[in-house]
Amino acid sequence: MNSSMNPWQRAVLVVVLLLGVVAVVYRHQRHQDSAHPVLTPGGIWVNNTHGKVPGNPQHAIEQMHELFSAIQIYRKRHGGWYPRGMADVMADMVMNFHAYGLPSWRRAVNRFDNPDARYSDIDSRPDVAKQARATNVIPYMMRSKRPDGQPIGGPTRPGTRDLLAWTDIYLHQNLHIVTETHGTSNPVGFYLALWADGQVTKIPYDRVLYIQHGNDFADAFPGEAGVPPGALTLREFRQKFHVKA
Repeated sequence: MNSSMNPWQRAVLVVVLLLGVVAVVYRHQRHQDSAHPVLTPGGIWVNNTHGKVPGNPQHAIEQMHELFSAIQIYRKRHGGWYPRGMADVMADMVMNFHAYGLPSWRRAVNRFDNPDARYSDIDSRPDVAKQARATNVIPYMMRSKRPDGQPIGGPTRPGTRDLLAWTDIYLHQNLHIVTETHGTSNPVGFYLALWADGQVTKIPYDRVLYIQHGNDFADAFPGEAGVPPGALTLREFRQKFHVKA
């Protein structure tokens, strides 16, 4: 940061940057139900991709490898602890950009932006300008703990490993809402998952698992450490809630 700043100016800049980081991360993680589509007589499509998966997944895979490296730097700087979320990584990177091999805090702020977020189901609502969707979106979500509540980084059962981050911007439900209570979907695509060993894998949409927490469900993935017994497969989830595809 600019060495000519006085302590007060520096503090104000830090607050502004951290608020911006949190806002960018939150923008993707908020639930799409916050957008209330207006039904027409023929129903509406929510982000119809016509059976295709737009964007450049390879770029996202490369970014997730970079994210893994950033997580390792964060852990070295914080006594081996894993970050609690993407905002932790971004805040530390902005404040200590040289430690992450970056030339400026500005480069840190945009390190994990991915323009493919403009194609995602969440950020393809008609009330959001296309140009606004194309930038300033970090589509990578991180676990603060395992699905069963245990900390990430502890011993794992054979055949499982910790999930560090994932993105769903290459998963498209192709949802057609006909009435307020009826609709169909034709999902295509996959999740990208970053694991604790640094591997990034594609997980087909129909391999996702659902873990119930009260009236809500959280996504989990096969082979993920801490997935409790009783997690529903996509088929079981649809059968239980009478979801048609």
